[in-house]
Amino acid sequence: MKALEVRKIKKTYSKWRHPVRALDGVSFDVEDGITVGLVGPNGAGKSTLIKIIVGFLKKDEGEINIKTSKPLGYVQEYPTFFDMSMENNLKYIGDLTGTSFDKVERLLKKFGLWDRKSAVPSQLSKGQTKRLAILRSIIHDPDILVMDEPFSGLDPSMAIDIRNMIQQLKDEGKTMLISSHNLLYLTPICDRVIFMSDGRILGEYTPKNTINLRVEYIGNIPDEMKNYIERDGLMVIEVSKEKVPEIIRKLVNEGVEIYQAKIEGLDTIYERLYAGDSHEKQIPNSY
Repeated sequence: MKALEVRKIKKTYSKWRHPVRALDGVSFDVEDGITVGLVGPNGAGKSTLIKIIVGFLKKDEGEINIKTSKPLGYVQEYPTFFDMSMENNLKYIGDLTGTSFDKVERLLKKFGLWDRKSAVPSQLSKGQTKRLAILRSIIHDPDILVMDEPFSGLDPSMAIDIRNMIQQLKDEGKTMLISSHNLLYLTPICDRVIFMSDGRILGEYTPKNTINLRVEYIGNIPDEMKNYIERDGLMVIEVSKEKVPEIIRKLVNEGVEIYQAKIEGLDTIYERLYAGDSHEKQIPNSY
């Protein structure tokens, strides 16, 4: 079942009297119970799209369909809090959403913040501030969580702590849409990755189902594989890992000389996808 439907969203800002297109017909779905990563460089339109989904910005065109009766959970890139203790910040939100104070205590203990419950947000580290922002977003037990750059500004150990926290929520069955430009921390927790640039969707990738096989070669490629040629001497095939030996055997049997065959990391896919005229490049089809 689709928990979130995004249909042909457009948004243009007026900047110094000149229109700036932030989103240009963005469409995608997020299925119930999965985690989707929204990846792209700064200025790709990720934050604008997130703010439209949660209702902080008005769209110019398009439609957002949210399939839940509960308010969304929202984690801002730069969260702000009331100038009172961490515990009272959460109790205030809990009071607004009808959440018991006992649950606030349980959440603080579960995610390792109980010892700092009396600290005000200005006394917290960046990692603790992000954890507090996530706790605030889940205090009413939302079905859908939307996070904007949850790893931004964190050192590696802090980022791993946040990733582990998000993994716990994923294991509990939360549906999540998470924007980030940090592939290292985002992709291990994602069921799908959507790539954006200049307000458009470039393509999607499902990390757990397929790998990208990068083959450097000399020779004539079989006709059925020519669609995978990136340039002369290089082709990239998205394929299930089990089919890799079959592909290599076929190339060798056809007399193709293989100099290197390796599995691409998602960082390589990202670099290749955004190189040159990005809108003309596509993630290869499955073999």
